[in-house]
Amino acid sequence: MPARSRSKTPKQADGAPPPLSRSKTPSRARSKTPSRARSKTPSRARSKTPTPKTKMTPTKKKLAAEHYPYPTTSTRHAYRDNNNFEQSLDVYVPGLPASADLSSLPVVLLVVGSGWMGHRALIYAGCSWWNASGPKTVASAGATCVCVRHRGAFPPPDERLLLLGAGLAGLQLANFCWAPAAELGWGYGWAGFQALCSAGAWLALSALWRLGASGSASFDDMLEDVAAAMRWVKEHGDVAGAPTVLGGYSSGGHVLSSLMLRPDIMEKHGVGVEDIKGVLLLSPLLATCPGGTFAGKMRAFTDLVMDNVWGAARGTVPSPLHDVLNGGGRGFPPHLLVGCRSETFGLSVMDTFFCREAYGAALGERGVKSEMITVDANHWTVLTSRSLYEQLSKKFGEGWGV
Repeated sequence: MPARSRSKTPKQADGAPPPLSRSKTPSRARSKTPSRARSKTPSRARSKTPTPKTKMTPTKKKLAAEHYPYPTTSTRHAYRDNNNFEQSLDVYVPGLPASADLSSLPVVLLVVGSGWMGHRALIYAGCSWWNASGPKTVASAGATCVCVRHRGAFPPPDERLLLLGAGLAGLQLANFCWAPAAELGWGYGWAGFQALCSAGAWLALSALWRLGASGSASFDDMLEDVAAAMRWVKEHGDVAGAPTVLGGYSSGGHVLSSLMLRPDIMEKHGVGVEDIKGVLLLSPLLATCPGGTFAGKMRAFTDLVMDNVWGAARGTVPSPLHDVLNGGGRGFPPHLLVGCRSETFGLSVMDTFFCREAYGAALGERGVKSEMITVDANHWTVLTSRSLYEQLSKKFGEGWGV
């Protein structure tokens, strides 16, 4: 015990108070003993004590607590008779205080976006990780949120790209196999052998592309999926509660708005907009007509996006803005149209997709009330933005959507 007395005496002589005396006394005793003795009883005792993970990443946990003041829990359900990820929904429930008045808060059915893509779980997973932040933000603002996924399209094969890929692959294959082919007596020269390899590569790439596209969805298939999800939620009110707000983000806003203009599909699934109190559209894509100009901006880039996603089937994809301008939308519930201050990082090449002002004006001509909200974010960060949470909290607190 002499070591213990030597370690304490200088500190007390200097007059410095021993910090955290309750925990430091045994710790200092351990620090002067041999390392093996230190690693047995005291250290094992410490290792058995559970350490909260929040101490490992305090900054991330602090930001999460500030962004999501109410903890959320989620459960996954299949709204079709299968276990396909792209035909499932997640119910996010906010951990509200027991004193909260749930009757004053809406239930939001939010169709998330995927660029109309995602007929396989592997493809859908590419955007699913950030889509999940949307229902979390809605639920953190106090509303139960049902996050709905739907099947997607698959880009049709571009023959020019296939030919280019086949040419490059054929060249590599010819370089690799030329020596064995020459030894076996190939008599048509290098050029003929390369042409043969390129033709084989083209056939293989075409077959693989078409195999990958098998099972992709038409636009009507997407509408059917969302309507089926609405029916599931209606029949399982004990899980989520009846939705009072329909919502959509990005291409999900386009699909939802198009479904609302197709009462035949909604009636087929036993759902409608009669009992819906509001529509929440987050940075939605609303104008998809080809060619020409709109709002003073060229549509060349957005036309290219639509052509690459839909190919020859583009003519089957509706444009909600133009459908409302042509007389649709009467009897719609009030709309809350949320846009970003900079949708595409300040670039205007896709602004014709994001035409909420024109859409709101068109709804107004049909007697539908709409309200515009602008948040400090872009199209890809809006779901996680603090600004969106604050705006939704304010609107839900005012009783919007109930």
